[in-house]
Amino acid sequence: MMPDGGARTDLIVTQGGRHALDILKTGGVGRVAALFERSFYIAFDQGWVCLGADSLPMGPLNVRSSAPHGMIWESRFLQIDDRVVSSASRLRVGQALEFGTGDVGTWDPPAPPPWTALTAKGGLDDLDRRQAGPDTDAGLAGFVLADRTVVPRNEVVEAAWEPIEILSRTAERAFRGETLKSAELDDAVVALLGLGPGLTPSGDDFLCGMLIALEILPVPTLRAHLIASIECHAQQRTNAISLAHLRAAGLGAGHEALHEFSNSLLAGDTATLPAQLTAIDKIGHSSGWDALAGICVTLRAYLAAQKMGV
Repeated sequence: MMPDGGARTDLIVTQGGRHALDILKTGGVGRVAALFERSFYIAFDQGWVCLGADSLPMGPLNVRSSAPHGMIWESRFLQIDDRVVSSASRLRVGQALEFGTGDVGTWDPPAPPPWTALTAKGGLDDLDRRQAGPDTDAGLAGFVLADRTVVPRNEVVEAAWEPIEILSRTAERAFRGETLKSAELDDAVVALLGLGPGLTPSGDDFLCGMLIALEILPVPTLRAHLIASIECHAQQRTNAISLAHLRAAGLGAGHEALHEFSNSLLAGDTATLPAQLTAIDKIGHSSGWDALAGICVTLRAYLAAQKMGV
């Protein structure tokens, strides 16, 4: 029985990112590690899972359930540190919630479309013409655009400016096949990790965007160096949830809106960009824009290496 004598709430998991579902299928004991009004994070030894209602956006860590939109999880007696037990077919959360996990749809990032340097340049040029940006000047959103003179100079931007310039130059050299300056890259990563407020700080989100872009662009050495540097320093520089998102980005996966936008950008499909920018704007306080900045900076470095300045 529940604390008020009520019955257990039975729901089902309907869809999840492949990374999250692999964790659930492995089974084991975890705990509720973060609790929000519309979702909660479960920490298992093998990784983190974010569970929400049927309207939860898709991403590598996210799992949707049959809970209706508007479900407030605390109203189901959920609390931080509640015990979670996962098996092949059931997920039991605390004393009040149980989810069936037997038949779940798997979400993977959509494959990139056919694209060329020319189509990607067209997408970025259109983005610049729109002078796209969020309603807030927080975070690193200004780095989405090529013109750095329009970047709002907040405290996070001031701290990130030089590290982002270093990563941009490093990426351009890598795209040209030149030897990487590992120490310089490492210093830039350290400066960005944990930079900014929030559950996923702006610097972490920027690095996530770079990793997502580097899953598509042909520079495995740079991607490997970036992942190794993040793994070496992130546990001391940022929080566990943000590190889980960084690790997922290292596998090429992020929020569904980021993949949809980057695919349209690569293909030069400018007609879809306004609606997708609206979706980007809904990711956290500035997280969507911060990650998009990482994608755009990386893509511009690629085009610069191809002598297609943007």
